[in-house]
Amino acid sequence: MAASRPIDVLAARAGISEASVVLDLCSGLGGPARYLAWRFGSPVVGVDITSSRVEGAARLTEIAGLSSLVRFVEAETTELPFAAGSFSACIGQEAFVHIADKTRLFSECRRVLRPGGVLAFTDWSATSRLSSRERGVLERGFVADGLVTGEEYRRALERAGFTGVRIEDLTKEWAAILPRRLEMYRSLRAETVARFGKDHYDEYDRNYVLFVQLVEARKLGGSRTRGIR
Repeated sequence: MAASRPIDVLAARAGISEASVVLDLCSGLGGPARYLAWRFGSPVVGVDITSSRVEGAARLTEIAGLSSLVRFVEAETTELPFAAGSFSACIGQEAFVHIADKTRLFSECRRVLRPGGVLAFTDWSATSRLSSRERGVLERGFVADGLVTGEEYRRALERAGFTGVRIEDLTKEWAAILPRRLEMYRSLRAETVARFGKDHYDEYDRNYVLFVQLVEARKLGGSRTRGIR
């Protein structure tokens, strides 16, 4: 597997090593979970609410020969099916924007972490310049009903009992990446239309263009956040 700088940086913030036991929240098809297991040799559990993703992640992990280190569980991030103190690190990547109940989310993260364990995640955040109309479009187009500001993230973490909260601004870095992602999506237009239909493609394209514009206008930002149990 090739090096993956964003997940490497996130792993460093979370203090992940060969001695870690890692929980990957909203793990999708499991790429980061497999990478961490391969990179560090540490056990990783991925959690996702979508059964098809959990099943697909398990199949890909078996193909990669990592099933002894990585497993996936279908569950809500706000109601984790693990005993207290099960993990030394929790990570998430651009997923918490879809989770409205930050209090339950971070309380559950803290519960399943060992004392001194670390939660580290990247995510999108709103700024004071974002209008209610634009927020509504993001909620409908990207299911971003958990979109909050960086300061709201800080307060939610501290209310849950996390200490040493550190937030790094990634907005400039992500603003440079987004137009390339849009170009890649548009390069797959024929395949996307064939699979999902033209209306789906057009709606997603419109929403993504708005997303890029909001980030470029600094109405949306990106951040990497860490909190200690």
